[in-house]
Amino acid sequence: MSDSKVILHSYPASPFGKKVEWVLNYKKIPYSFVTIPMIAGRPLRAPLDGGYRKTPILQIGSDIYCDTHCIVRELEKRYPTPTLFPKTQSGSDITGIAWMMTAWSDTQLFSSVAGQIDFSKFPKEFLKDREAYRGGKVNPKFVEVDKDRIRAQLAWLEQQLTGKKWLLDTTEVSWADFNAAMPIWFMTTLKLKFLHEFPAVTKWFQGFMSIIPKTKYVKMTAEEALEIAKNTPIVIKQSTDNNEPNGLKPGDEVTVTPWDTGRVPVAGEIVSSCINCVTLRRKDTETGIETLIHFPRSAVHVVKTVSKL
Repeated sequence: MSDSKVILHSYPASPFGKKVEWVLNYKKIPYSFVTIPMIAGRPLRAPLDGGYRKTPILQIGSDIYCDTHCIVRELEKRYPTPTLFPKTQSGSDITGIAWMMTAWSDTQLFSSVAGQIDFSKFPKEFLKDREAYRGGKVNPKFVEVDKDRIRAQLAWLEQQLTGKKWLLDTTEVSWADFNAAMPIWFMTTLKLKFLHEFPAVTKWFQGFMSIIPKTKYVKMTAEEALEIAKNTPIVIKQSTDNNEPNGLKPGDEVTVTPWDTGRVPVAGEIVSSCINCVTLRRKDTETGIETLIHFPRSAVHVVKTVSKL
């Protein structure tokens, strides 16, 4: 178990923040919660993450983990019990398929559910922020077109869950369940009525929610989190991916940009790289805070900075 303070930077309504909260609570990891604004323009978070647009981020000292992929990998490494990757009833490993299912639930299913948000009920500032986040205009009227997609994907879940307690027929709840449960939870917050047609999904979701302990954390201010990062020297564990397809290596100046939404580049120097993660070293010019920012390779574009000289 790690002795470092775990700090989650999120806001209560964030679906992806909620998923990380579930993991922290399930693993019984003590953590602090910094409430951030729902819309972009987060000046007290930027010194930590270099302007990374998405929510949440996880801070451990001066290490900043971006995207739930990267966050959960680190939490599983530091706090391996209870594992998020238990064996199946027949003893098979589910690690690979659990991560593959993350790509489906976070994009296909979640985007279909998010398409049901009635943006006409939100302030114009929120609508403008989400348009910038998505990279295109949002129709403020209630979106009907994605209902068929939601129903079809719930049918997949129904088929997979019939006769099973957990999604991949594991001995305990797995990362696949956490991922699939998040869009379902979001559906319930939006009061979307789909689950009546899918009894196995309904039973599974109720069972999932029943095993997650109630959220319990210590509130922390953004200023306190900055002070922790400032007073924690970075510890570089340099590594090189010899098979890196673009030849990127430690010492390269790069930008890292999410490939789907929130496409705001973060600039820094690569200090370590592997098939799953890339880590940048960055020093904030205004505060002097130096951090190591970790990103998942599957969710970002890493591009070498072109010298202007």
